[in-house]
Amino acid sequence: MKKPAILILALLLCVATFASCGILDNIEVTGTSEISADSKEDSLSLLNGYFEDSLKNANVVATATGDGEVIYVESLLGNKSFLDYQSTGTKMYCFVDGDKYIVATSSEESGFYTTDRKTYDNNCPYFMNNIKILEMVPEEGTTFTCTVKTEEKNKESTSTLTFEVAANGASIKITATAKNGMVQTVTFTNADATSETPRTTELAFAYGNASVTLPDISDWTNMDGWNDDQPEGEETEE
Repeated sequence: MKKPAILILALLLCVATFASCGILDNIEVTGTSEISADSKEDSLSLLNGYFEDSLKNANVVATATGDGEVIYVESLLGNKSFLDYQSTGTKMYCFVDGDKYIVATSSEESGFYTTDRKTYDNNCPYFMNNIKILEMVPEEGTTFTCTVKTEEKNKESTSTLTFEVAANGASIKITATAKNGMVQTVTFTNADATSETPRTTELAFAYGNASVTLPDISDWTNMDGWNDDQPEGEETEE
């Protein structure tokens, strides 16, 4: 074995020995990193990736507020969720039953549900809707930017995300924080050229205590296909 290889092996053995006996316990290991994007595809990829750990095997309660008032509370547990839209009194449940992807919505007057995958994916989790809709923003004439800054210290990480899309004097800005990959807060700020005061919605996340109790929807109205395009000239049978 050559001397450089022997030296490297010896150093590795020393580090392993020191670590096992606690000599390195009080040494702080720190580092910072920054990732930036300035295209639609890369910015949205960075933004969606920021939520990956929070959505994997999810057990989280997200509380949305605006102007100091609670808008909704969403509990997400695995592949099911419960949305309590407090500002309207609407409640929505998303869950999987065999090959059916159910979204069931109730109010004081009625209850109805759908069973298709697309509707389920669009509503579970509901708090991602403000991000999913950004896919519809055209890239031409629009600027997209996203930056994630991360600091690591003794195997703990904290990060901040700043995303902005702007066009024609209007903008949507998203700022978020995360700890060890788990999102803690998100702020959505919408501004347009005609409004002096931007509209702000804040999300706060709490992990580990989500609970979802599914309702009996056997008497609720099935709304599958309610918005399907009807062929021209064909009347609906009564």
